[in-house]
Amino acid sequence: MYRVTISGSFRRHLVEIQQVMSELERAEFVVLSPGGTVSLGIEQGFTFLATDRSRDARTVEDGHLKAIHRSDVLWIVCPDGILGASTMFEIGFAVACDVPIVTLDEIHDQCYGPSDNPRRHIECVTSIEKAVETIERRRDEFRSLIPFIPGLRQR
Repeated sequence: MYRVTISGSFRRHLVEIQQVMSELERAEFVVLSPGGTVSLGIEQGFTFLATDRSRDARTVEDGHLKAIHRSDVLWIVCPDGILGASTMFEIGFAVACDVPIVTLDEIHDQCYGPSDNPRRHIECVTSIEKAVETIERRRDEFRSLIPFIPGLRQR
């Protein structure tokens, strides 16, 4: 059983996020965030969900970041191939936390230069089974570092 957080544009792709969430739950993933996909509406550019415990965007985003930190994988949903600012921020956070990042979607956002291209951190997989292989490979890589880095502990 793997812990997953799903990121993407809740404004543009909530239906697709719900589909991915259902598929992952059927594959026995535990979705840490979002807690659901029923939208309560958009306030100041932020989509609030019925499962959000707060109507403060910062508090909700902080909870999502905590979920990313506890996850075995960050799953990106971007059927149009475009990564928004919030998703990019969450990708950067996952990279800093050494959480693998996967997507079923082709990312073709061209607004980034070669050195800051997010695609180098995201593994495009063809199935949930391939995502599991990525998670396991990354776990093995991480475990191999533990004896060599003082203070590094397994999540």
